[in-house]
Amino acid sequence: MPRYSVVLCDLDGTLSDPKVGITRSVQYALRKMALPSVPKCDELTSFIGPPLHESFIRYGLTEAEAWRAVGYYREYFAVHGLYENDLYPHVKATLERLAHDGVALWLATSKPTGFSEQILDFFGLRPLFTGVVGSELDGRRSRKVDVLRHIIEQTPGVSRELFLMVGDHEQDILAASTWHMDSVAVEYGYGSPTALYKACPTYLVEQFDEIYPIVKG
Repeated sequence: MPRYSVVLCDLDGTLSDPKVGITRSVQYALRKMALPSVPKCDELTSFIGPPLHESFIRYGLTEAEAWRAVGYYREYFAVHGLYENDLYPHVKATLERLAHDGVALWLATSKPTGFSEQILDFFGLRPLFTGVVGSELDGRRSRKVDVLRHIIEQTPGVSRELFLMVGDHEQDILAASTWHMDSVAVEYGYGSPTALYKACPTYLVEQFDEIYPIVKG
């Protein structure tokens, strides 16, 4: 029996590198908001991971402006940004091994569920996952702690000791801790290394395939 039987995976910065699609979508939104200047893609990587609406507010927009920007962002993302995306090394092979071994894989993301399912389909990963849980388009369930709660509700009777959360952002690690789950922080993503270490993940890995022996115990 594996050490962990339910593995929850973040998407952006963990399974795939969405930098091009996300940052171009942000640029598109900011232009549509008629801002005086639009940063380069490399200056917008803070938008990768956290809830999008919150990221626009941190950028300096008001609540109402942020929701308008989210709408513009999705205009570009739904057509182009979804596919401006690449899997990290070893992701597909590792997920295939885990699924073959009977591990229940769940996608746990702040990205809207519909977009997340399309991305998994694009990479040919959807059949490997037991379930996909993301946010709603109106912003509900955008906090990672709420995403994990929903997955727990969908897996009644499974001990929390058998869950493992894998992510690149401190929000992934802190949400896992809130629900008394062990966690893996991947160091190649877009989370701040300092914030990741401070969140105290159970494990740290440099590449995705290192989670396989962790799961198997």
